[in-house]
Amino acid sequence: VEPGINPEVEIGRFLTDASPYPHVAEVGGVVEYVEPDGAATALVLLQRFVENQGDAWSYTVDYLQRTVAQPVHDPQPAEEAASGGPFDFYAAQAQLLGQRIGELHRAFAVATGDPAFDPEPVTADEIRAWRDAVAADLARTLDALAERVLPFAVAADAQKLLGARAALDARIRADGAPFPGLTRTRYHGDLHLGQVLRVQADFVIIDFEGEPARTLEERRRKHSPLRDVAGMLRSFAYAAETVAARLGADHA
Repeated sequence: VEPGINPEVEIGRFLTDASPYPHVAEVGGVVEYVEPDGAATALVLLQRFVENQGDAWSYTVDYLQRTVAQPVHDPQPAEEAASGGPFDFYAAQAQLLGQRIGELHRAFAVATGDPAFDPEPVTADEIRAWRDAVAADLARTLDALAERVLPFAVAADAQKLLGARAALDARIRADGAPFPGLTRTRYHGDLHLGQVLRVQADFVIIDFEGEPARTLEERRRKHSPLRDVAGMLRSFAYAAETVAARLGADHA
């Protein structure tokens, strides 16, 4: 809880009223504490209750565990059996999730006259700033890795990664091609499988507060929607790694 415009409230209102998107939990109201100087702090948010079958993370992990560890002849859930099997059904679900994320970003890209949300062209200076931010993240990550005492099984891989520091930094800072027409918009900011509810074989996206470790100002800043795409793709990778760890080396 901190003073300032809360992205959960702000984005919820935008996707409910200004640029309606049906696959979110619409905002009904908010309770704020307003200080004498006018600074507001969001305390309570009222949203539509969404009946659901759990989040996409649990569904994905369960699907992977069943399809990897379970014999093929074991009974399948009815929705999978009716769709040609578990792989076909999950592939269709993943495709639908990608479609819903694309539709979300189209809703964010609608110009409504609100400067906090209207798309803006990306400048060369902003691309340089993005590169600098990624390079700083790389440096912090590798510095932290270098200080860790790691198990023998991963120590060699860690040293290989540390040895690639200069090459990785050069890759990040390479000029590359220009990006004509690239715009920056508002985006989810912390999108992963745990932020998606399964609702009757469809999806509702939740939790637009962004990464809680970042400041409100950072979470409200416009950026490339590909940040959300990358976050979701990484979440699929985490799910696979989680299941491999649970099932052991035989299934890795």
